[in-house]
Amino acid sequence: MIGVDIDHAVELLEQNLPVAIPTETVYGLAANALNEDAIVSVFKAKNRPFFDPLILHVVNIF
Repeated sequence: MIGVDIDHAVELLEQNLPVAIPTETVYGLAANALNEDAIVSVFKAKNRPFFDPLILHVVNIF
């Protein structure tokens, strides 16, 4: 599904499903970093080996 519905993206993330996020050059995959199943889904979608770490973006650490 392609769209710009932020509310739908939030619903998917709350269900621990990955969401594609466009950037200037590529698409990134967003997922709930606090849920192991969500993180595993990103590794599987990207066919990424589990020893290759993901980048985590956060608003703050407090």
